[in-house]
Amino acid sequence: MKYQIIYRSIFFVLLVIFCDWLVGTTVAHFYRKSRDITISKIRYTFFDTSEDVLILGSSRAQHHYNPETLVQGTQFTCFNGGLGGQPLAFSLVQLSKTFERYKPKLILLDVTPDFRWDRDSDPRLKVLGPFYRTDTLVKRILLDNGPRFERLKYLSSTFPYNGMLADLVLAYLYVPNVSASGYIPSPDGLIESDWQMHENEPDYQGIPDKQRFYLKTIVELCKNEGVDLWIVISPLYNTTEGEKEISGQLADFASEHKVKLMNFSQVLTDHSFFKDHLHLSTAGADVFTSMVRDSISAGKESLINNNLEDMSFVN
Repeated sequence: MKYQIIYRSIFFVLLVIFCDWLVGTTVAHFYRKSRDITISKIRYTFFDTSEDVLILGSSRAQHHYNPETLVQGTQFTCFNGGLGGQPLAFSLVQLSKTFERYKPKLILLDVTPDFRWDRDSDPRLKVLGPFYRTDTLVKRILLDNGPRFERLKYLSSTFPYNGMLADLVLAYLYVPNVSASGYIPSPDGLIESDWQMHENEPDYQGIPDKQRFYLKTIVELCKNEGVDLWIVISPLYNTTEGEKEISGQLADFASEHKVKLMNFSQVLTDHSFFKDHLHLSTAGADVFTSMVRDSISAGKESLINNNLEDMSFVN
């Protein structure tokens, strides 16, 4: 009886391992073929980009820069690799994977002057899970931003795709019509003209050490590869004092590390240009992208050196 229990236990463990491998292998196949917007964009920015200009960042990058407008009148090509909700560590991985293949002419990194949601354990980075076993940088970032026993979870073949099954299935049923250049306009809707930040919102604590480290690593990586990097703070509606303070810290960082920074946080003031406090409407994105294009083309030192605070644009 004793040996029978042991044999059954071993068989059960082996069965669980086999089922985990089978499910993980199947889901991985669907992941590689998926037409889901997020998954497709991750795969494209990791393995297929060849454009001259790459835009990186979170949803503010994704919704604020229209590549077709940005390179209008030039011979350059551009792709918007911004992805909603993703922190600086994700942009670092995108750059690392890009530089394995080629060197773009320019990287525009949109940085939001609000790090209140950037925690030591960051579940947003789970989108990198499928690359845990094949990329050392991804592995290091996931372990650095996950719970204490995260390494044990990744022993499973299924865990890297945790939470993605619904997206993988839906992508076979519905494929949204989005721009091939990676730009996704903000959903319809406009912010109220009298919007103000709620008093009960969490306090701004400046740039966390971990995020400063990722930003510094991005700067050093671009310098080592000889690729021009521009840090951009895109427009905000009714910029808060905390955001102004962090924008100043970003300007100090850029000056210290000799990297270009364009602060557009207070340039647009008309509420019709904003979907909400952090995101531009489609009309706002068109105006803002044109301003970025003109600023890069002009190469004005005043723009590079963070002197846009007193400018405004009213429709």
